[in-house]
Formats: sequence, structure tokens, C-alpha cells
Amino acid sequence: MAGKPVITVGTPITVQGQFYVLSYVVEAASFTSVFRQQRVPDTWVATLLDNRQRVIARSRLNEKFTGAHASADMTENLRHSTEGVNKSISLEGVPTMVAYTRSPQTGWTLVVAIPRKELTSTVNRSVAVGTGIFLLLLVLGVWLSLAYSRRINRDMRRLVQDASAIGRGEILRPAPRDSLEEIAAVHAALLTASQELKAREDRQGVMINELNHRVKNTLATVQALARQSFAKVDGAPLGVFTDRLIALSGAHDLLTRTGWREADMAALVTASLSAHVDRVDRTGPTVALAPHTAVGLSMVFHELATNSAKYGALAVPGGRVDLTWRLDPVTDVLSFVWRDIGGPPVTPPTALGFGTRLIESSIRREQKGQARFDFQPEGLVFEASLPLPEAVRWSNPL
Repeated sequence: MAGKPVITVGTPITVQGQFYVLSYVVEAASFTSVFRQQRVPDTWVATLLDNRQRVIARSRLNEKFTGAHASADMTENLRHSTEGVNKSISLEGVPTMVAYTRSPQTGWTLVVAIPRKELTSTVNRSVAVGTGIFLLLLVLGVWLSLAYSRRINRDMRRLVQDASAIGRGEILRPAPRDSLEEIAAVHAALLTASQELKAREDRQGVMINELNHRVKNTLATVQALARQSFAKVDGAPLGVFTDRLIALSGAHDLLTRTGWREADMAALVTASLSAHVDRVDRTGPTVALAPHTAVGLSMVFHELATNSAKYGALAVPGGRVDLTWRLDPVTDVLSFVWRDIGGPPVTPPTALGFGTRLIESSIRREQKGQARFDFQPEGLVFEASLPLPEAVRWSNPL
């Protein structure tokens, strides 16, 4: 985007489940200022190579050779050792004597090339002393640059930790005093974001508790209306209706504990079976159910237990129910089997009752799944499978 060679230091981070890359970008040409400050002689060539042995910056003809690959001689020297003094041919074709060293942290290489003709000249013996001083200062400058880069890396690691903390819903601490100004500004923005997210989460919790309270009040009102409506009706419609409300309320309680994000399959089964839970053998992995799926399945398990208590295995003292479920890790399809064991002989019904129709409607229409009743003589076998929707965290746009 800048239209010029740049050096980029990047690291992946995750913020609220979204993937980003945090980058620090500096122009490659900015490294030539180090050479100018050290007053590299005009006949010498100081070069900075990256870890792929391409030119980052050069004291001479920088624009021409930036991005070019190091000479074949220099490549061979680096292949044998990370530092040393050897003969070479510069990119301009001049025979030179090169001194080089490679950073073990970044893989970058500093190369100082001196024409051999200049070194062999007795007139320039004094240059040897200057060369030592220059190399010392140059190495010191590179060392300071590497020390500064370690400071940048340290602050960037802090930013990565800050991003992870925001993902966990934590409030960040103020930035350390020794942070770089630019990175401190990013940290301040993340700190403000973490405080706002925490405030939103608190408001969300208040709203969910209020919603749960109102839902319970509504269910209590519906139950009171049912008592009035069914008071003079023969049979037990009031008890059946009340049990269904209780099963629905149990699913709501489970979802409220997780902020209406999900409900555990095993906990939902336990809450839906009510008094029959001790006579139902339950086997299956941990499965997180979305709110819509949890509410629907709570009614399905309640109706299966109610029918079994009237006509199946739970209607006799020695009868039991075996309930197993599994989750396909590839397709995210949940399947379960309800099997009555030790109950009275079963004959297929001539017409489906309300509970059976409710079960099929919940599985086929609401959950977009498949359901099958198998009225075997030794007991009912009910099989169902349904796709689990992707879990989406409920959020408050305020």
C-alpha cells in the first residue's frame, strides 16, 4: 500500500472470536540513517540483509539494490558461518573484503565491504584503526537497534495478552510506564473497550434476570388460568398441563444460568424427567444445546416420560428406560434413542395421541429433524435425529 519497500513485524491475535493480525511497519530506507550517522566512507559499502539474504538497506546505491539478493560469494560465506571476514565480490562487481555477522534473534546480517585495493594500500594503514572503531560503533548501533526491537516485541506480546484478556471478559490494567507511546495508545483503546464490554455484560445479566423473572410470572399466570379453566373438567387435564409448564420452566432455568447461551444435554434430560429420573438410565457425551433446541427437547423428553408412566415401562414397578444419545462430530447431528425395558406388552395405537403428535411436531417442524416410533411388543423404541444450529452468543446492542 505504501508503494515502497517496508519491514513488517506481525503477530496473530484473537478479539471476541475474530482473527486479526497486529503489525508494526517501518520503511526499509529508514535503516540507511544508521549508516549515515556512522559516516561510512564513500568507498566502503555497509549492507543490511534479511533472513532470506535480500538487501534491506545499503550505504551506497540503496534505491537500486534494495530487495536484491546478496552476491553469490556472500551467500556462500553465510552458508558456512554466521560471522567472519572473507573475500567477496560486491553487487557492483568490485573485489572486496567483507566483515559480516548474523543476528541469532532475527536472522538479519550486517555486512561491511571494503575494496581490497584500499586495504592493500600502505598509504591507508591508518584506516585499519578507524575500521576497528567504525565496526565497534556500528555493532553498538546494531546492538542498540536490536535492544529497541526487543522492547517493541515485549510491548507487542503485552498487546496480544490484552486481546486474549478481552476475549475472556476481563478488564485490563493500565499500561506500564515504560511502554512505547504508540503501543500505550493502542493499550488505552483496548482498556476502554474492555470496560465498555464489561458494562454491557453487566447490563445483559440484569436484562436476562428480569426476563427470566417475567417469564416465570407469565407461566404462573398461565397456571392460574388453567386451574380456573379446568376446575370443573373431569379427568386430570390440569395436572397434565401443569407438568408441561414445569418441564418448560426447567428448561428456562437451565438457560438462565448460562445467560441464554446454551444448556447441557444431560442436565436438560434430568430436569425434564422430573420424578422418573431415577428409573431412566442415561448415557451420552457432553452436548451444548442452543436455547431453541433446549426448549423443544425439554417438552419431548417430558412427553416420552409421561407416556411411559401411563402405558410403558415406567407404569410398572420393575420397568426402566434406557436413553442414549450421541453427536456426530462432522455433521453436528444429534441423535438419541428412548427404549422402554421391562414394561407391559405393547400394541401399536390405532390413533396418535396429543403427546405423540407434540413430540413429532417438535422434532420434525421446530428442529428440522427426523423422528420414528417403533411400538415393539417388549416396549416402545423412539429414535430421533436433529441438526444442531451453530451456537451464537446472545449480545446486547446497547
